[in-house]
This record gives sequence, C-alpha cells and structure tokens, in this order.
Amino acid sequence: FPDTFAAWQETKQWFIDNLWDGITIQEIVALFGGHTVGRSHADASGYISRWTTNINVLNSEYYFNLVTGPLPFMGQADFRQKKVKDLYLCNDPAFFGDICDGFDGEGRELNQWVIGPNTTCCPAVVDIILQLNTDMSLALDIEPHLNRTTGIVNCTAPTPQQFNGFPFVPPAPNACGFQQETSQLVNQYALNNSRFLNDFAQV
Repeated sequence: FPDTFAAWQETKQWFIDNLWDGITIQEIVALFGGHTVGRSHADASGYISRWTTNINVLNSEYYFNLVTGPLPFMGQADFRQKKVKDLYLCNDPAFFGDICDGFDGEGRELNQWVIGPNTTCCPAVVDIILQLNTDMSLALDIEPHLNRTTGIVNCTAPTPQQFNGFPFVPPAPNACGFQQETSQLVNQYALNNSRFLNDFAQV
C-alpha cells in the first residue's frame, strides 16, 4: 500500500508502479472509495478508527467527508492532525477493542487527521472519523507543506468561513490549497453515489 505519510504525487506514483499499466487518475480516486467500508486496526497499521459512519455500507460517504465544493463539508468538519497516541479512543478498549501506542511497525510516530472540536456539522464524531495524508491529499494540496520524515503537514484544512464567502473571510496564511488534479473528482463522487459505485465496480 502507499506510505500513509505521503501526499498525492507519491501516492499516485505508487499506484502507477504497482497496479495495471495505464491506470488513470479517475481509477485511482475511485479505488480510494474502498475506505468507505471497514476501518483501520492499530495492531496492523498503528492507526485507529474509521473513515465513515457506517463501515458496512459501500457508498460515497468517504468522498463526502473530503468534499470541497459546492457543499463545504470539509470546512464544517474542522479537520486537523493529531498524534494517534493522544486520541482518547487509542487507549479505550471499549471503543474498538484496540490498544495502540501511536507508532507504526517502523517505529515512526503516527499522526492522523480527525474531525476537530470546532466542527459545525458533526460533534458526535469528534476525534473519530479519520483521514490519512493519502486521503487528505485527494482534496488538498498538502505536498508543499509536508514534512515527509514525520508526516506532519504544516498547513490547515479550510474553515466554514472560507467556504461560505459571506461575510468574506480570507484563507489563513497557512491554509492548504485545493488539489487541482483530483479535488473535482472527489466532489463529483461525493454528490453522485451512483457514479462512484459504477466507477468503483469497473476498477
């Protein structure tokens, strides 16, 4: 699998090198929708939690959680990176039954993107719904702001004010830009479940 510390360009190259000849950007983005089902397991990857609210249903929710327009879910979610070891569910066996130390098999300290406390959409899943760098880079251009050694991204996800446009609030100086190559595909899948399911079935 692609290195979870990576951003879009490295992730894209992994798919090109390791899957079939001629794989397209659309096919790569569609394959990411597999995260809609299942969850991450601390004993396997070091990460913990799930990408969607219902891990037993294949639909376009994975993309909806990353959408940057026209519905501003990402801004409403208040996504932010946190150390895995600092997440309350990392040390609560009642949540998933996992106990994690916040490191991967190579001894690297792990961070994952989670819905933050300032969310305006979904306070019930603060610190629960997760994204990794590989996921976030489908929507945001994190590459220029990524410390590849630590996996820490030094730009911020959009805010509700950025998306709403009224009253105008300029992006924060360190705001991540949108990923030009893939963000529109993410938005299209988010708003068209049938298209995602069809494209996913094709790949």
